Amino acid sequence: MLYEDPFALLEKRRQQREQERLALRKRLAELDADAADDQAVLRGLSKLYGSKETLGHVVAAAASVVAPKQGSPALVERVEAGKDMQIKDMVLAVLRDGERSGMTAAQIKAKVLLKYGRHINPNTLTVTLVRASKRRGDEAAQVRCEGRTWFYLSKPEASNISPPPELGGSRH
Repeated sequence: MLYEDPFALLEKRRQQREQERLALRKRLAELDADAADDQAVLRGLSKLYGSKETLGHVVAAAASVVAPKQGSPALVERVEAGKDMQIKDMVLAVLRDGERSGMTAAQIKAKVLLKYGRHINPNTLTVTLVRASKRRGDEAAQVRCEGRTWFYLSKPEASNISPPPELGGSRH
């Protein structure tokens, strides 16, 4: 009669426990990241709308968009316009209308949801912002990033290379 090696069985059980622990740690990390995103959105909404009462009025107005006959025409038009807009255009419009102090990705995402009624995947938002921050051919960068804050560039960024001095001119 053949018996399995008890040490191999114990090692196999240990490896299964480690895999299960790793899966649980990953899930905890995902939940922590979601909580951090929620906190960032809450701070952004508080910054944009001030109190919960003001936000309640905005949410009520957004809920009325579901029934356009009862909603305000301006809000319905903005949401209707958002259906045909590309994500890049919505993000740039939100940044353009945003504060001079810039906005985080979570704030941009929340504002697009409130303004246009469209949910943006965080990965899509990040890729959109990174692409808009790079120079492409003759087009200058449209946004810039400092840390986690994104800013809309109303003027193209100045070149790091200064123009050559004119012939006969002085260099001051």
